[in-house]
Amino acid sequence: MPRLLGWASLCLMLALCCAPVRAQRRGGKRPPAPVKKPIELIARVEPDTSLEEGGFKANFPDVPRRSVSRNETGLGSPDIIEYTLDWGEVQYLVDFQDYQVSITDPSQLKASYDKQSQFMRNNPVFKIVRERDVTLDGRPGREVVVELEGNIFWMRRFIFNQRNYKVEFVVAKDGKDTASIVNKWEKKATEFLDSFKVVKLPPPPATPLTLDVKSLPANFWGKVNDSTYTNEFFGFSLSIPPSWHVMRETDGELVISGRSETSRKPVESGVDSVVTIFGLTRLPFGEVNNASFLFLAEKLPSASITADEYARAGHHLASVTMPDVILHEIHPIKLGGTDFATFTVEMKRSELLIKQKVYMTTRKGFGLSLIIGYADEKELPTLNGIIESLKFQ
Repeated sequence: MPRLLGWASLCLMLALCCAPVRAQRRGGKRPPAPVKKPIELIARVEPDTSLEEGGFKANFPDVPRRSVSRNETGLGSPDIIEYTLDWGEVQYLVDFQDYQVSITDPSQLKASYDKQSQFMRNNPVFKIVRERDVTLDGRPGREVVVELEGNIFWMRRFIFNQRNYKVEFVVAKDGKDTASIVNKWEKKATEFLDSFKVVKLPPPPATPLTLDVKSLPANFWGKVNDSTYTNEFFGFSLSIPPSWHVMRETDGELVISGRSETSRKPVESGVDSVVTIFGLTRLPFGEVNNASFLFLAEKLPSASITADEYARAGHHLASVTMPDVILHEIHPIKLGGTDFATFTVEMKRSELLIKQKVYMTTRKGFGLSLIIGYADEKELPTLNGIIESLKFQ
């Protein structure tokens, strides 16, 4: 999946959200009694190599089974690699998944763990028994003991760069009270959780596709003529509301107009993966409680990617990189006779509830994102008017 950070990086802090929690233990016959000495497992890509797949080790009573779950988005998505062992009354599990963003800031890590905890508190099927912060090799993590559908889960979660680990020890209640189950299995659960170690850090995320903004044709950036913006490269035009302020990028320079003056800000690098081609603001750029429209373009790995696939990839990445937002469902829509996919984002900034409507499509090997942002519902008719004025050739 290429990096989809255009609108996200403009508005939101990066963080990694929680991996899914399974509802219950898997069934099956109970295996023989555990061997006396646990097996120290290092997951490998192939049996005949020494390459650690997940870069971890953990003391399972026997060799666990490996499984992979996939969530296709058109641009791909991180596989969840899971190692599970049903052993007597207990299920042991370690899983991991890699994202394209590396999270190292302690405040972002804490926000990620807090979001998972908040999700469980808001969902009546979860009953949190205990929760505490933990560390592994100096990196913060979170441990939660939770009751869920007749099972007790001991869970620890760690994020190392872009890799998200989850370690679980699960026991069925079998009609017994929670306190007695926790007391009985606490030592055993802690031994397994403590045995988890990261022995090899994941490599950096793949370098995203880039484009040299200096080499793009002049019509890539479009032009403003009176109250109309026209982009010949992508073949569309739209209307500019009266008195709104224009922001556009040309040949690697961001031009911002406002208060009867124009300032030029050179782009830090001539090479990027996402560019802000055009934008509008009701108030001068940078003012509080502003309304805005942005048009972003991103180079894609394939020209065959559809609007729905591109939006699902953006929605998925937003769900794992934004700890404090609400993402609504994706819906198809026609704009100017062209297929788009749209979803709404809500976020709290200071005392303001900011909303964004994101419209995504693909054209000429690029992903296009049109984003309207507002804090006052009174701005919505004007912003919708910009979107509705869109015309494709």
